[in-house]
Amino acid sequence: MRRSDLVVAACLVSVGVVHLLPLAGVAGPRQLDDLYGIGTVSGDVDVLLRHRAVLLGLVGMILIVAAFVRSLRVIATAVGVVSTASFIVVAMIGDTSTSELHRVVVIDVAAMGMLTVAAVAEMRHLVRRSGP
Repeated sequence: MRRSDLVVAACLVSVGVVHLLPLAGVAGPRQLDDLYGIGTVSGDVDVLLRHRAVLLGLVGMILIVAAFVRSLRVIATAVGVVSTASFIVVAMIGDTSTSELHRVVVIDVAAMGMLTVAAVAEMRHLVRRSGP
């Protein structure tokens, strides 16, 4: 395996794990509070946040699988970028008043960096492979 393949795989697995962490929120309001510091939420907000946890888990699984299945890397990276960037933008526009939400933003900014590294390395591989 090439060094660039290892870098891409490491980035995708790392960002995948970041996306899997919110799955703990599926367990209920206490876990959601631990993740986001939002206190007790209403039934509707609880349902939405728990569903969000499942969707983030799916993104995480796609990223981890793509680390080992090259044909999935471009689409998985794109999904990861959209997921991560959308949260960063929404958080910047909204109010991230809790330290837990601020921590999530910082982690997602780092994840965007890893996704950028993975995307650039994978694109270089695709360009070299298609060659003149």
